Parts: sequence; C-alpha cells; structure tokens
Amino acid sequence: MIQIISVSLISLSKQLKIMKTFYIAFTLALVLLFISCTETKKETEKKPIDLSAYTEKGKTIAMNTQKLLGKNLKGTMKAEGPVAAVAFCNAKANPLTAEMEQKFGATIKRVSDKNRNPNNAPNEVEAKIIADYISSLQAGKEIKPITQEEKDGKIHFYAPIKVKGLCLACHGDAIATPVDSILKVKYPNDKAVGYKAGELRGIWSITMDKK
Repeated sequence: MIQIISVSLISLSKQLKIMKTFYIAFTLALVLLFISCTETKKETEKKPIDLSAYTEKGKTIAMNTQKLLGKNLKGTMKAEGPVAAVAFCNAKANPLTAEMEQKFGATIKRVSDKNRNPNNAPNEVEAKIIADYISSLQAGKEIKPITQEEKDGKIHFYAPIKVKGLCLACHGDAIATPVDSILKVKYPNDKAVGYKAGELRGIWSITMDKK
C-alpha cells in the first residue's frame, strides 16, 4: 500500500512539474506576444502616412472646381456683363461647389482674409496658411499646395488662389459704379476689393477622409 502511494506521489510530482513548465512557457509566450504587438503598434503610430496621393487628389478637386466655376462665370460675364456676374457668384457658386463635393466625396471651401461672403472667413489654421503665403509672395518665393493630417484624423489640402485679370472687374481697385452698387447690396460687409493681378485672393481648403 505504501509503495502504491509512493508511486502515486512521484507521478503526481512529475505531473506538477510538467504543468509548472507548461505554465511558465505559456506565460512567457503571452509576454512576448504582448511586447511584439506593442512594438508593432508603436511602429505603426510613428510611421507617417504618404500624403502624395492626397496632394494629387486635392489638386484635382481644386482644378475641377475652379474650372466649373470659371466656365460659368466667364459665360455670364461675356453674355450679361459684370453686374450679372456678381449675381451669379452670389446665387450659384455655392451650389456648384456642392456638386463637386458630392462628386469627389470631400469638403471644399474657398476662404480669404479679405472675404466677400462672411461664410468664407478662414479659421485659425487657414488664416495662418494665408499669412504665410502672403509673406512668401512678398519675399518673391514660390508658394505651393500644403497637405497635412490634422488632429481630427482628416486629411487637409490647402492651395493658393491668385487674382487673375478677369477678377479685377469685381475685386480690383477701380470697380465700375453699377458693379460697386450691387456689391454693396449683396455683400454689405465686403472686404474683397483693392486687389491687383497676381496677388493672393485666398486659398482652397479641402478636407478628405483618410483611406
């Protein structure tokens, strides 16, 4: 009987040793797995995303939106004159922009430090970019689009909008009286006058989802 008990105890001892060894190995494996996952997560968090594709998409959105607005504005200007062009911008610019937003799945804004429509006033980030663009132009430097990932997790694209000759009829420093009169009616708090060709009119501010 004593011999049987002794054998049983020896067997139990071996099983306990095996279980202990398995437990240690299992625990070690879990620790290593946790460390590996943590390091992988850190590497992923530190690795910056490639913004080049978003820059190209932003350029495409801005170019196509400008083309649509410019085509309609030029048509109105040619057919009916600058007074009708002011009415066109007031009534049609936002709906046409909304069409492009739906087409590209992005939020599209045109903002300016000298905004005509109060809704086109820049936020803090946009105002800083506008100021930097103006400083660069005054220093004779080239200004380029900016693409960055913001804290909201979205991708933001910014690009300069310069004053062209066609714009001066409504945004220059020698605006005809009929045009000036309708501007005062449509935009009583208008700041967007006194420009010269080549100056910074404002910026495109385009927000895209991160893929």
